[in-house]
Amino acid sequence: MDSSPIFERSGIGAASILGNFGIKQVVDLPGVGKEYDDRAFLITLYIVDTNTVTTEAISSKHPELWGRKFKQLSGQCDTDGSGLMGGGKKLPSYIHHQMLTASQRRGWVIKCVLVKMNIGRNSADKPDKPSFWLGTFGGFPGAQSGLPPLKFTAIGCFLVYPASHRRIHITSDDINTHPAGEE
Repeated sequence: MDSSPIFERSGIGAASILGNFGIKQVVDLPGVGKEYDDRAFLITLYIVDTNTVTTEAISSKHPELWGRKFKQLSGQCDTDGSGLMGGGKKLPSYIHHQMLTASQRRGWVIKCVLVKMNIGRNSADKPDKPSFWLGTFGGFPGAQSGLPPLKFTAIGCFLVYPASHRRIHITSDDINTHPAGEE
């Protein structure tokens, strides 16, 4: 779920929108949803053998284990304590860009997790700027309270230049109802 609908269903936003769905305004913040530009970040988890050294204890709510686990990881993993084991960036090349027609270059879009990334506009003249980032983690870098007591590794992907610049607002107070967006 994107941030604008979460705010609006929580009573943060314009009274004119919240009132349509019987949501009591808690904070008058009329700009919510006006310039939607969320960045998509996707984490895919993989279960690994229980003997694999991972960062679960470090990212857990057990600070008494952190010092011991940092020492254990420093000898067995190439990590700075964040759990990030490696990463890469996709840089669209000049050759890729030239293969497209002028019209395609203006609107070359890749859809990923309902977000569009306009590579031609944002990175054709910036060969050092990545279109997306991909990294591997030696553990699960998020909250683990709802997960089974297993060990994980993860791959994360982040879109750097989404082209989903639009307005987005709730259409109902029901969290299962999709919001409406306008370009």
